[in-house]
Amino acid sequence: MLRNKAVTISKKLSYILRHNEDIDLDAEGWLDLKTAHKELKKAKKLAEVTVDDILEVSEKFDKKRFEIKGNKIRAKYGHSIEQKIVYDPAEPPESLYHGTATELTATILEDGLKKMGRQYVHLTHELDTAHSVGKRHSRKVVIFTIQAKKASDTGLEFYYSDGTWLVDNVPAEFIGEILYV
Repeated sequence: MLRNKAVTISKKLSYILRHNEDIDLDAEGWLDLKTAHKELKKAKKLAEVTVDDILEVSEKFDKKRFEIKGNKIRAKYGHSIEQKIVYDPAEPPESLYHGTATELTATILEDGLKKMGRQYVHLTHELDTAHSVGKRHSRKVVIFTIQAKKASDTGLEFYYSDGTWLVDNVPAEFIGEILYV
C-alpha cells in the first residue's frame, strides 16, 4: 500500500474512532470493523478501501494508534468524544514525561496538566517521544518530568495503552524537573 493512502486511512480512521460523536462505540471504545470500513468508504478518497487496508494500516503503517481484537477496532488514545473510554488502572514507573510548548510553562506550573478537550492527559516514559509531541505544538519545547509513582501512591489513577500513559490530570505538585529543549 502506498504511504499516502495509508496516511489518509489513518487520519480518517482516527477521526471516526476518536472524535465522531455520531458513531456508537462500546464502553471501551470498540467499534465493529465492518462499521469502521463502511464509515471510511464514505470519504471520496477512500471509496475503494478494503478491510485488509484497515488491518494493514493498523499493523504496519500506523504509529500504533489502533488496536484490533477479533472483529472490532478502537483508537488506543486521543479521544475527544463525550463517552469516556475505560481502561484498566496500571502501576506507572517512577517518572513519566510530557512535552509541550514553552509558552504554557507558567500555566502548567500553576494549574498542573489538564486534558484540554481530550479524555486524558497523555504521558510517555521516553524523552524523545515527549520532545516530538512537544514539537507538534511549538518549535520551543518544554518537557515536564512527572513524578508518576508518587502521584499514584496518593491515589491518582494511571492507565497504559501501548506506549502511552494516560491520566485524568496531573496536579502541579507532581511536576518535577523541567527540561527546555
